[in-house]
Amino acid sequence: MTTLRTRAARLLVAVDRRRRTLAAELEPARRELPDPRDRALLTELAAGVCRWRAELDALLTQVCTRPLTAVDAE
Repeated sequence: MTTLRTRAARLLVAVDRRRRTLAAELEPARRELPDPRDRALLTELAAGVCRWRAELDALLTQVCTRPLTAVDAE
């Protein structure tokens, strides 16, 4: 079984690669989860990363030896 964190990561990569909105990717993913707590956690994980992306990218830039554009999303 795929963990919710893995699902959230895959969802975020799909948003980034397909240039679709978080809502467009999130809704089908949420429908696959029967437990409302899992749906809420998936939403919070994905939305939180989107909310904090600039800060996360800034932190990654400090520790990466190459530009973020050269780092594979996975």
